Amino acid sequence: MRWAGAGGLLVAGITVGAVVTWAWQGGVNRWLTGGHDPASAASAPAVPPSATPTVTPTVAPSAAVEAAPLIAGRYAPRDECGVLPGFAAFRARLGDAVRGRDVAALTALADANVMLDYGGGAGRRELSARLRSADGADLWKALDAALALGCAQQDGGATIPWFFAQDIGEAEPYSTMLAVGPDVPLYDHAGGGRLVARLSWALVEVPGSIDEGVKDVRVKVISPAGPSGFAALSRLRSVVDYRLTVHRGAGGWRIDTFVAGD
Repeated sequence: MRWAGAGGLLVAGITVGAVVTWAWQGGVNRWLTGGHDPASAASAPAVPPSATPTVTPTVAPSAAVEAAPLIAGRYAPRDECGVLPGFAAFRARLGDAVRGRDVAALTALADANVMLDYGGGAGRRELSARLRSADGADLWKALDAALALGCAQQDGGATIPWFFAQDIGEAEPYSTMLAVGPDVPLYDHAGGGRLVARLSWALVEVPGSIDEGVKDVRVKVISPAGPSGFAALSRLRSVVDYRLTVHRGAGGWRIDTFVAGD
């Protein structure tokens, strides 16, 4: 990803995006209709006043939900890499290795000098050690998240996730996050409240630092007259979160970077 003023140093504490998999749930209203059966009514016992059935009124959709604007960004995942020669087979092996948490299979897909951070960490042996370490579970989750967000063609190779290869304009990388999903709610208070807007793959700015353990963060939508509000941190992803770059050499496709930060 290109931006002005990138420092080239890895800043500790990059928030790994969580949530690469989400689901939409909808309710189904079941209405009981039909004719009146006099025979059944005659045989039915009388209902005493104290047992009068309670009728639940039909609730109309919330006016706040209907009124909340949908702010659509341009960073919904795309797949530009499936047409690259041999890439589909490579990605299938990569996906199998990540789903199976197979360290040997994953490191076999990496370049011998795969870059792992901006402080000199590199190589297959180091990648293997990190995946097997106490922090290995977080790295596997980072791979899950990245693979779910598409792939871009870049510099003759591939970049995963897709949006990392996109221009974010004047936005500051370390304070910019992506609303992950087509309907991320933005509220006026932490934990809920009035629905301000619904975000669809839009960029937001997070002023200040994010405290450990916080669930909702105050953000400002990066757009002309973009609103501010609170969004669930689990639905946001740092634009400098973990990503992979992959290039094709004599031995086929290989991962040459797996890094976070800039």
